[in-house]
Amino acid sequence: MNTNEIFATTKNWLPKLKALRRQLHKYPETAPTFTQTHKIILDKLKSCKLKQIKLQHSHSLCFELQGDLSGPTLLFCANMSGTALMDHSKENFHSLVPGYTHSEQNHDAEITSLIGLMWCAQKLKSTLHGNIRILFMADDINSTSSLRELQQNVFNDIKYATHFEFSNRYHYQRIYYSYDYSKPRIDQFNIAYRDNPSQAQIKSNKTVFMASKLVTQLPIIIKQSLGELTPVGFKFTKIHAQDAHNIQPNHIEIEGNLYTYDKELANATFSLITDLVQNQMLGPSAVISTQMAYPPLYNDTNWMNQLLPMVSQLVDEQSLIEHPIPMLTNSHFSIISESIPSVQLTLGTQKFPFDEVSSNTFEESCLSLGLSALLSIVCHYQDRGNNVLTAKFDGAG
Repeated sequence: MNTNEIFATTKNWLPKLKALRRQLHKYPETAPTFTQTHKIILDKLKSCKLKQIKLQHSHSLCFELQGDLSGPTLLFCANMSGTALMDHSKENFHSLVPGYTHSEQNHDAEITSLIGLMWCAQKLKSTLHGNIRILFMADDINSTSSLRELQQNVFNDIKYATHFEFSNRYHYQRIYYSYDYSKPRIDQFNIAYRDNPSQAQIKSNKTVFMASKLVTQLPIIIKQSLGELTPVGFKFTKIHAQDAHNIQPNHIEIEGNLYTYDKELANATFSLITDLVQNQMLGPSAVISTQMAYPPLYNDTNWMNQLLPMVSQLVDEQSLIEHPIPMLTNSHFSIISESIPSVQLTLGTQKFPFDEVSSNTFEESCLSLGLSALLSIVCHYQDRGNNVLTAKFDGAG
């Protein structure tokens, strides 16, 4: 489908999208009570031939449309949760849940967009390369057991992520984009050493002296060995030498963090550290242990450069604007963007003139443009090999 065909398709679906969004707007629920929201989602998707991925540790819902041809899996996410604010809407479809609303963050529009995508995509099943996976995220998704389950069953093969917001705070049909700063991989290390007092040639203060030498010289030697421009950093966080007082310690532990951007460089650095510590500094009795604390997050402009040409076909050049402030950690989508290179797209829903009083008025014609963005990703990227692409519709207050 080309851009004109996509716009024509989503325009035809707009009346059903509006009706669905208004139905969802009445029930801004939160975990563990998604009774009406779950019922509506399951009812609207029952005509689609989807595989449901069962989640045991969250009230989230996950489905997958399997294409008839081989290709990548695309993951699209929506937030289901309402916001704990009064709904002051005077529409006849205002919130029926006291003290909660969808007007602030537009999560009803997110859910509608994902369901609309599956309505459209099922008609492409015979020519679809790969799979389309959708996740309706509940507000209990950040629990440890839920995160582990999602990483294993839903997020395990994702390479890139796109965070797409509907926002009442931005002007109508303008799309703002931003991408996160790079965050290094962090590996924690521990170096433990104990003097052998039976060796007469070892002086009693050797342990402390060698530990001091290691802390001051190791980073310098590593930089010289790997190259001054190699992105490797050190931070020593703890030096511990026995608990007894008024004695020269013969045992010491050094803890710290190693900062790199990939597994290969981290492994190469630790191999060099092991060689230096055991063969040149402390001796073969020194024990070095490591564990990864946090994965890296790349400032992946390659994904942004792929994504923006697709988005630029949907709006004019003046309506595609770089956002000056990274905004990737304001929703449940942050559990993905913390470990996957991400681009955020924000679709404005507020018509001119813009003012704070009317900022909770959602312009429903934006549902068509939002669905066009999702459908464009499917049509333009579904046959690009084995990259797994993620789009997230999220509302911003």
